[in-house]
Amino acid sequence: MRRGIYIMHITKIRIPADLQFSDLRLARDPETGDIEFDAEILREICEDNDLPFSEEIVTSLMTAWYQHHRAQGGAPDQVMEQIIAEIEAEEITGVEIRGGSGSLN
Repeated sequence: MRRGIYIMHITKIRIPADLQFSDLRLARDPETGDIEFDAEILREICEDNDLPFSEEIVTSLMTAWYQHHRAQGGAPDQVMEQIIAEIEAEEITGVEIRGGSGSLN
């Protein structure tokens, strides 16, 4: 199997100091598995950082914010842990296995 080299552009994101990861109120719809969160918070962060509000950006932003949150001693978030596991599994298998559509509202 041939492996590719991935080059990522690193962008520093400014998140207001008064916001906590838990302010997103991350949840999953029990029937559809869709990810639910306070989209307005992420919309404002994207706008403040001149980023488009897209599924890819929001997923990356949430993941990076959560990793920073955990590195600073923040409590685990069960939904985010599940999302990260799904993303990692998709990268390995190439098969989408998310609990729901994952669409932005």
